Amino acid sequence: MKRLQLFLDHDVPAKIVTTNYYSRFHYDFTTNGLTDDTSLNMFDYFLDNLHVPIQKNDAKHWLDAHPGEQTDLGEEQDGNGVAVHGWRIVNGTTQQLIREDVKTGQISSIVYGTTANVVQHSELFDDRGFKTLDIIVDAAGHTQEQRFYSHDGTERILWRFKDNKVTQSIFLKVNDEQRIFMNNDGLISYFLDTINQAAGGDSLIISDRYENTPALAHMKSKARRYVFIHNVHVADPDNPLHDPHLNYNYAYVLQHPREFNGMITPTHHQAWDIKTRFGKGLNVVVIPSGSVDPIRTRIPIINRPLRHHILSVARISPEKRLDTLVKVAAMVREKVPDTILDIYGFVSDRKSGIILNNTVKTTNMVGSVHFHDYTDKIEDVYDDSTLLALSSRNEGFGLALIEAEAHGVPLVSFDINYGPNEIIQNGVNGYLVENADAETMAARIIDIFQNPFLNQKLSDGAYDAAEKFSPQNVWKAWAQIAKLDPAAHQEV
Repeated sequence: MKRLQLFLDHDVPAKIVTTNYYSRFHYDFTTNGLTDDTSLNMFDYFLDNLHVPIQKNDAKHWLDAHPGEQTDLGEEQDGNGVAVHGWRIVNGTTQQLIREDVKTGQISSIVYGTTANVVQHSELFDDRGFKTLDIIVDAAGHTQEQRFYSHDGTERILWRFKDNKVTQSIFLKVNDEQRIFMNNDGLISYFLDTINQAAGGDSLIISDRYENTPALAHMKSKARRYVFIHNVHVADPDNPLHDPHLNYNYAYVLQHPREFNGMITPTHHQAWDIKTRFGKGLNVVVIPSGSVDPIRTRIPIINRPLRHHILSVARISPEKRLDTLVKVAAMVREKVPDTILDIYGFVSDRKSGIILNNTVKTTNMVGSVHFHDYTDKIEDVYDDSTLLALSSRNEGFGLALIEAEAHGVPLVSFDINYGPNEIIQNGVNGYLVENADAETMAARIIDIFQNPFLNQKLSDGAYDAAEKFSPQNVWKAWAQIAKLDPAAHQEV
């Protein structure tokens, strides 16, 4: 999102392009500030569902028009975590399960089957109010076909499967002709070629998802094709030069680098590691993953309410090592009794959540560790905080670090691959600590908490250091390295 805005702010036409089907795209994208002019979905494109107005398609009207015994099933969450309200309608030996999206008030799906609970097919509805997908299943419940529809009811894509979810063939009706693809990569390559040519060719196309990387490589039209390496590219972050196990997200580009114009990494350290291992002549450019607007009105440490609070902004998952951070906080509390650890983030790994809760108990930190849900108002938290700690085993960059320092929050982090050692300057805007050295991390935090003058000095340094990642400076990296010409090229 920030990258898109950066291009638009510099008058370079750009879009976020998505290639997977999701019936709720337009609601989610609109909620996050995207429009039909700044986002483009492959299925919308091929189904001729671009710039389609919203039409009312609520459950009440459907229920009124269909006879049968109705049972209100109440609210639940669907497979994507979206709140839906369900009803069951029984008519003789048949039944339907209808779900309405609670937030949009639109029908999201209807499942058709028998009263013996044999599913026959399912319909999915675009959040704008029309059916876009019909899923046909066999007696065992395995998907046989997916039929995709335009907003006017015309079938445009027929997707056939073998062995349940393994693609057999894809039939696409486009421009009064039918094209056949044997896999999703072929369809995506054709899509990228089509939009590239429609934009005049030679677009800058960046793959941020491994699902799209092979398709990007197999494009037939001329384009500038880059893959953004968002995280550590090997399984063992401490052994990037020799670990035989590549991160599956980046395995294809690392094994076939010559099929692309280049790779983008957020840090110089990772760029060096990739070129050292996979070829000195590779085009690996360095562009930070994000940018931050430096704060002009600085908030003094003495005016911040969360004194002696250790802030963590991270999802709860194994690589974040939040259990280690709890142990660090416990050591800090021995010297600074009112220490609080604030953790902002959602649980992405249940086992990590259990380990974290157990660690809170075994370290006697119950009441001193505060768990907060994910928030889109994290800037307010930064403005109230006096220190952020990062305990991760690995990062691709560390967006929370630059976000926090832009608000004058000093940083303490383990020195890991990658990011912290290109963001933190020891004694200037925070401290780097040897990886996994919890005792030293605790000592550094104690020094900051017990010395308000040091805390303020590091806060001033954080404000200053954030300038390196300002939109103006990050744009220089894009414009110079990607050789963008606003008058001639489109970024996709």
